[in-house]
Amino acid sequence: MTSEDLIALAQEIAHALGSVRRNTWLQWVQIAGNDLQRGIRQAAIIARDPTVRTRIREEAERIREAIQTYREKLQRLSPQERRQVFGWIARLLVIREQPGRSRHGRLTRSGAHPL
Repeated sequence: MTSEDLIALAQEIAHALGSVRRNTWLQWVQIAGNDLQRGIRQAAIIARDPTVRTRIREEAERIREAIQTYREKLQRLSPQERRQVFGWIARLLVIREQPGRSRHGRLTRSGAHPL
């Protein structure tokens, strides 16, 4: 796949993840490793665990649903391409978490900040 195709896939998955935080996503990536099915199983376990905080359970369920939906496309990728897609997803989640802010925490021109 081309870089543009990988980025487009990352955008689709990031959209499906909704409000999942970057840290939660990166934790899932570490748990899953190269085994998407293991990652889906672990996310399902976390989503059903009543001892886990509500937000984390909800995020785990969103991750499970998104990866299950895109599993076939992800499995067709090489491990390197999959890591690239997961990295792009993490970057997109950061952008979504802090709209109008640069990566250094400063407001950008598009942010609502009086000059």
